Amino acid sequence: MTLTSRPPHTTLFQKDNLEHKSRLFNDKALSPAAIRARHEAYRENNIHHLALFLLKKRVLIGYTSILIKPNEPGVAHQSMTGVKKEYRGGGIAKYLKALMIQRIVKECPELSIIKTAIHSKNKPSQRLNRRLGFQKVGVFKEYIIPKESILSYLQESGISAN
Repeated sequence: MTLTSRPPHTTLFQKDNLEHKSRLFNDKALSPAAIRARHEAYRENNIHHLALFLLKKRVLIGYTSILIKPNEPGVAHQSMTGVKKEYRGGGIAKYLKALMIQRIVKECPELSIIKTAIHSKNKPSQRLNRRLGFQKVGVFKEYIIPKESILSYLQESGISAN
């Protein structure tokens, strides 16, 4: 399978069954509704999204995903891997990432690079990625601004926030 003839935007869950899955880390960003919304946004932007969910008794305990963007041929972005706190340390993240990499390499043989970004304080994920063969090639700087500062700036500039 090539990037020009990608499979349908697929995940390893059924939409009608997803509501019964628990949220990972009690994080709203990983709630079933949020996952579905992101998946639909990817589809609308022609971003190929593959996700693997690991369930135990219908409870989500692990998740990983990869994105392939149309403006970056040959590049896959390992975008998220997470394991519910009480299941960490048992190799689940390694299993999920390895399974995902195996799947993406098989389905998209023309990929030449798999990228990932890891928070500087996430040492377990950094170790895992090194073990899987990822190499650190740079440091990503992120700039943030609190909502209050944005609203204050808009008000001072005479720009309506509505």
